[in-house]
Amino acid sequence: MKKRAKQQPPPQPAPIKRPRPYLMISQGCFENYFWLEGPGRKIALDALSEGVISTAYEAVDILCLANLLHQDNVHALITADMAARGRTIDYESANTQDETKRLTAEAWDVLGDARFRQILREAEAVVRKNLGIPKTDAEWLPWYLSVPVQ
Repeated sequence: MKKRAKQQPPPQPAPIKRPRPYLMISQGCFENYFWLEGPGRKIALDALSEGVISTAYEAVDILCLANLLHQDNVHALITADMAARGRTIDYESANTQDETKRLTAEAWDVLGDARFRQILREAEAVVRKNLGIPKTDAEWLPWYLSVPVQ
């Protein structure tokens, strides 16, 4: 008598392994530019409201990238304005945040409040253009969370 071969169950497909979500930015970029009070917050919120991004990871990426790009553009605009006034300012040589703050305070004294605010707006417009995020009027926070703390 022949032995019947034990029938093997059909092979099961391997479970679908979803890729682990991760940030596209480096750890250094995250640690240096994750500021919730910076311009990147509003840009990231506008990106969410316009459907440019849809996940929390993308929001953190945009927040940090927008803060990085904004800072670089502000420094470039300040440097150009100071050069037009015959003054030199070199953010590249600043080794600490205190040195950067000192240079920015010096520029504030020379350029004045109105021009400095204009530089901040111009830098934000450049960042939005580069990231493809339009400006919206969306309000994300209730009034009691958006009031400045004294």
